[in-house]
Amino acid sequence: MPKLLFILALAAAPSIMAAPSTAAVAIASLTDPAKLAILKSERAANPLLQKCVYWLAYAEEQGEKPEVVLDESAKLNKTAGTPYAGFLSWGLLENLKIAKELGLLTPEGMAELKQGKSATITKGQYAGQKAEADDVIPEAVCPELQNQVMNLELIPVSLIRAKSDKVTDRAKVFAKELYEAKLLSEEGWQKVQGSKSGPSALPTSSTQEELRRANVARWRIEQIFYFLTITCSMQESPFQRCLVIV
Repeated sequence: MPKLLFILALAAAPSIMAAPSTAAVAIASLTDPAKLAILKSERAANPLLQKCVYWLAYAEEQGEKPEVVLDESAKLNKTAGTPYAGFLSWGLLENLKIAKELGLLTPEGMAELKQGKSATITKGQYAGQKAEADDVIPEAVCPELQNQVMNLELIPVSLIRAKSDKVTDRAKVFAKELYEAKLLSEEGWQKVQGSKSGPSALPTSSTQEELRRANVARWRIEQIFYFLTITCSMQESPFQRCLVIV
């Protein structure tokens, strides 16, 4: 009997040890769609992006994989397996990359991000500026995406001022993917599609090439995620479909 009890205790141990990480709990709360839907003030989600980047960086410092943390957070706020969770996850991972490339994850920067504040850039052409959260698809063009963390990215403040509310080509691609994933309304998609295109806010100089590539990777990954999502109900496997689109 003692041996049986010992075996049963070992079997139960994984479930006891599988408590979600602090970072996963925090991100689940920060990105809960129900909570985002009731935000009223303009740019209310901007500090949430900063905090999410902090928690992902913190988790990585603790030896956790950011991807696993985001999977956990999606389960906690009941969005796991949805297009929303996919777009949000890839967007946050790319913002974490951008934060690293801009040198935001210094002790001072981490302290600012934890409080939902804009951290100071310490690397590259824009060193000394703040990296603020800004819309990929301008809120002025598509108000329904207001306060959606998945529509935010970290950008040097001078570039935010330069880009205004023009819709870039990549924003149109992103809007199309959100629309096809039923995360953007027909009206919102039409507004974006009918907007005049503007230049990308990201620089093309060699000093910022890595930042540009990070954003290109984000758009491509979002495309891949969308195709993976729609193939779930098709006979061909997601792997086969990926071979076609990659």
